[in-house]
Amino acid sequence: MGRAVGASNLLLKKKATTEPQNRACEGPKSREPGGLPITEPGGNLVVDIGGGTTDVAVISLSGIVYSRSLRIAGNHMDEAITNYLKRKYNLLIGERTAEQIKIEIGSAHTLDKPLTMEIKGRSPSRVCPRRSPWTTARSARR
Repeated sequence: MGRAVGASNLLLKKKATTEPQNRACEGPKSREPGGLPITEPGGNLVVDIGGGTTDVAVISLSGIVYSRSLRIAGNHMDEAITNYLKRKYNLLIGERTAEQIKIEIGSAHTLDKPLTMEIKGRSPSRVCPRRSPWTTARSARR
């Protein structure tokens, strides 16, 4: 049987750094990119979600313990949002709207204070546009 583990510290970066990619993994050992304590014995999980791939690395003692590149990323999330709204609420939206939803109110967990935005789309049975208020609490219900 395994035991439950959790992150003791969590650092989220809303925007990507301007440093070249892989700088966090291959930079000088004395640097601590993004405020991560990579020179310490604890593990640091670095996740870079791009449009077509997600790169994941665990860094400890200034070295890469594990790294992997996945072919699931932002574009798949946009497609999942589009399909979910179509299936669950009969609302058709475009790629730009799905990406805007992901960026503005997307969350992997339930938030203390739900975020809200208005979504513009259309019904498959009607040609006319439709607007719908949307919250993170509504999307977390599934």
